[in-house]
Amino acid sequence: MAVSKVNYLRHVPLQVFRYRIYRCPSLRNPLVAVSTNLGPRRLCSHTTQAKETAATATDNHDNTKEHKIGKFLNELMKRFSPNRILQRSALNLYHSCVENINYEDFYKVCELPRTFQSWFLINQLHIWMCLVRLKQEGDDGKYVYQQLVTFFWEDVETRISALGVTSTAMQLRELLKEFYGMIFAYDEGIMSHDRILAAALWRNLFSHTTARHHVVNLTMLVEYVRKQVKYLDEIEAEHLLKDGRIEWLALLR
Repeated sequence: MAVSKVNYLRHVPLQVFRYRIYRCPSLRNPLVAVSTNLGPRRLCSHTTQAKETAATATDNHDNTKEHKIGKFLNELMKRFSPNRILQRSALNLYHSCVENINYEDFYKVCELPRTFQSWFLINQLHIWMCLVRLKQEGDDGKYVYQQLVTFFWEDVETRISALGVTSTAMQLRELLKEFYGMIFAYDEGIMSHDRILAAALWRNLFSHTTARHHVVNLTMLVEYVRKQVKYLDEIEAEHLLKDGRIEWLALLR
């Protein structure tokens, strides 16, 4: 019996030391941390408490891991949700309108100055052609339509602010009226005779000049719009709604 007791007590300092260091890592002298007066029942209590603490820490770690995994899966689902895919397509479509256009051709054909207003008119024409195409794609097309217009106006507002314009709200209201006026005129022109479309293009892109030779350039622009709208009609709906990146035909060859 005495031998059994001695063998048991040989492990007491080690077990208590491990527990105390876990609870009090700042202790420097392990002999101070060891209590030689601990009986078997108190030692069992300390050991059980240590196990419970370790189990709680493990559960918290597992919960943290589960939380991170759940958050990651949630973000992944959001990223590939139908609306998020349509939103990215709208953004790609807007980038195609802004970045893939040869502005120099339009400056030359329409004799436009290199100003913000000219940028606005050229981009508005191409965004309108995209809107015409999106109207054919039901609810998804309507959502991309709305997102495309939103991206356009956010960019317009940013560019106006960068120019140092103080009355941004007033400028935006004026441009908004101009935008929807042009949309209505272009819609009427695309659904009717070339003369109606030419009149809309003339008012918006050639109104700064009355030179007779611009009739040839106006005819060129009417043909460009007709060909471009037909080209957009031939783009697969899946590509338009899930990717959105497009190329534009050349105005000048």
